[in-house]
Amino acid sequence: MIRDVWYPVLEARKLKRKPVRLDRLGQRFVAWRAEDGQVRVAGAYCPHRGVSLDQGRVREGRIVCPMHGFEFDGAGDCALMPCEGRDAKIPPGLKLDMQVAAEAHGLIWLWHGAPRAEYPEIELFPYAELPLERSAEVSYVVDYHYTRLMETHLDMHHLAFAHHKGVPWIGPKMHDYSAELDGLRIKTRGVLAAEDGSKGTPFVCDALLPCTSYVTAAPNFRLIIITAPIDDTRTWMFIRYYQDIVKLPGLRRLMAWALLQYEYRVLQPQDWPLFDEMHGGTTGGTVDDVPMVLVRSDQGLALYRKRRRQLLGAQAAEDDPLRVLPDAGPRPHDGRTSTGP
Repeated sequence: MIRDVWYPVLEARKLKRKPVRLDRLGQRFVAWRAEDGQVRVAGAYCPHRGVSLDQGRVREGRIVCPMHGFEFDGAGDCALMPCEGRDAKIPPGLKLDMQVAAEAHGLIWLWHGAPRAEYPEIELFPYAELPLERSAEVSYVVDYHYTRLMETHLDMHHLAFAHHKGVPWIGPKMHDYSAELDGLRIKTRGVLAAEDGSKGTPFVCDALLPCTSYVTAAPNFRLIIITAPIDDTRTWMFIRYYQDIVKLPGLRRLMAWALLQYEYRVLQPQDWPLFDEMHGGTTGGTVDDVPMVLVRSDQGLALYRKRRRQLLGAQAAEDDPLRVLPDAGPRPHDGRTSTGP
């Protein structure tokens, strides 16, 4: 997985008074809100006996172990051991493995990488920011590596074939296509139309590494799609559907919900049978495990693969103990910080 980036991991609305289990990034975490309402995320297992803390509760902003009642505060420090009494000295190792977490854009985010003094701003797509009151969202788990899903979102010309029953007006030929790389963002534009260019449907399909996509094929409908890795074989999918047609309170969210149901229940599942029989097996494996010959209309995919290889290659070089970095200074420790940005 790409390091030193933010990963969206949960809808903020789902984190309320109870702790929430998060299986993300190949690990199990527990999330809760501290007494001030701020998000806290830690490794899920109690350091005392290894019980999963998501089965516990939150009391005055502290997460309470369900087995022995040990309480941990927002910094991960043990604040109470009931069996030893309130005046007992806390062992130094009785501390949670805290993660750097933040809340932005209606989502909970985890920092995956080395601690740092300052963290980059959490961005989505600035042109996608319609009011949340005009949106609806859904999340679910699929049995595919997240990179396969990211590439599919950049592959707009599959719509005319894999989804021809759901969007019959989409043409097969790619016209006026462009793709460019800007940092962690891949910006693609084009028109899907008939061979002669008639009945064209302009689209925007952008990607923000590591796992966020923006798709629109009409000015009044916009999708944010997140494909956050759970592990090597599963992905947490989140879809937020914005609509800018109906603006009346009470109806605007209902319209967004109806459009989302079509995307979630009709269009998205049409990809799964194709994925199941795709070269490389039904589950697991990154896009690098599937041999492909790309064409001009796949330029966005090519940029995604190139940028991903660059980032993973840089990580591998940093992890090489034989690699000498002149004037690099001391390297950060591998521990997690206990405070968020």
